[in-house]
Amino acid sequence: MRCLNEELTKLISDNNNMAGFVPFLYSIGTHYKKKLRTIVEIGVRGGVSTNAFLLGIRDRGHKNARLFSIDIADCSGVVQDESLKNNWTFIQNDSKTLDWNREIDILLIDGDHSYDGVKADYEKYEPFVKDGGLILLHDVLWEKKGVPKFFWEEIGYPSSVLSLSPSGLGIVYKKKAPFYDADKFKDNIL
Repeated sequence: MRCLNEELTKLISDNNNMAGFVPFLYSIGTHYKKKLRTIVEIGVRGGVSTNAFLLGIRDRGHKNARLFSIDIADCSGVVQDESLKNNWTFIQNDSKTLDWNREIDILLIDGDHSYDGVKADYEKYEPFVKDGGLILLHDVLWEKKGVPKFFWEEIGYPSSVLSLSPSGLGIVYKKKAPFYDADKFKDNIL
């Protein structure tokens, strides 16, 4: 098994709710499709997810990939490593009022945790997520917030949960039904 590098170990040791998902977020940058172009994260706070995504992008050499991080608060200082800043744009704004018109490969929603807030972010940005893209929702196992209700009751795509922390990370695969091509499997049935 490959050991985590010092940068990832530091992110995990920050003991943040997102820390358990650092290897997964990093792997999106290193192992996602060759033409990774746009990741959007709504909610930055301490920058754990921000830095995990950026480390993966850097280590894979995705020169044209860009992470757009949106937060109401000024989180422009969460990325300290100059080598990561080339692929990062921080936008201090309300995600619900921001004018967006760019295709998205990966969307992480981790901002306003109210039911209405999650729903508004999802409905605004989901149309920009390309077919086959991923939508991640943090805190889907956190019962006291609106995220679980929205995630479990309103997502119309295949979804699952990574429970690597008590908060959970919902993973939604943006693919319209049918979710697979039955003709590709009919000759492989046992």
